Amino acid sequence: MPGSAADLPSPPAAPPASSIPPIAPIPPIAPIPSSSGLDGFGSTPPAYAPPPTADAFGTSPPQYAPPPPYTGPVGAPAYGAAPYGVPAQPKNSGKAITALVLGVVGIVPCFFGVLSILAIIFGLLARKAIKANPQTVTGKGMATAGIVLGAVGVAIAAGFIALAASGKLDDDQIADLAVGSCVELPDSEVIFSLDTVPCDQPHAGELFLQGELDNDEDYPGAADTQQIVVDRCLPAFETYVGATYDDSKYDIYFVYPQAKSWNVNSAFTCIVFDPSEVDLPAGSVKGSGD
Repeated sequence: MPGSAADLPSPPAAPPASSIPPIAPIPPIAPIPSSSGLDGFGSTPPAYAPPPTADAFGTSPPQYAPPPPYTGPVGAPAYGAAPYGVPAQPKNSGKAITALVLGVVGIVPCFFGVLSILAIIFGLLARKAIKANPQTVTGKGMATAGIVLGAVGVAIAAGFIALAASGKLDDDQIADLAVGSCVELPDSEVIFSLDTVPCDQPHAGELFLQGELDNDEDYPGAADTQQIVVDRCLPAFETYVGATYDDSKYDIYFVYPQAKSWNVNSAFTCIVFDPSEVDLPAGSVKGSGD
């Protein structure tokens, strides 16, 4: 059966009151004086110096030079800047064109090679400029042609100077030959002189008429000039040989003036020769009746 209260153990007896030490009272916390401010350092918070203003450095803020523009690494090549546009088209060198023109004109003998020398100079200058700027300057072919033509002109001029020095270009040489002079026939359509030979040996021809045409008017043309000369030669042929032209075995070789020398020298020459290409006999055919 359950136990009764009398059967429960008794609680421990409380210690005597005199044996519990008394607890000391906690002193009150002193209130924070209201005059010390929120931080307790005094009546006002500590003042901090404001950031320096313009006046701290003088009458105006210090002036700093802007940084220099970027120019690339030291020693790097400089590059220009420009808006992109259509690339320039290459042009013919003016010197090349000049060289070609001078080279063509310089071949004319009357310029005595002066223009030919200039053609060579301009041609060389043009080739140098084209080599330095091949993308913008063209005309190498014209420059080369000018140099070549200039060289040809110089060679022609040198040949004429040599002929002049030898006396073969004397305009009066043919006109100064006397009737009866024995000559060698030239093998060119344009001649400047006739070579004379002694008449006591076989010779190609004999001069039987010398004269001048009236050059007060303009040059009549090559064909008309030849006909005028033939008309002058035929009567003189019969008188010199002693037979008419139609009856003679000989023929007429004549020298007539050309347009370029018409105003300076209009002389003509009539020569008797054998058309069978046999030399005339030594002596003279004058009055032979052949």
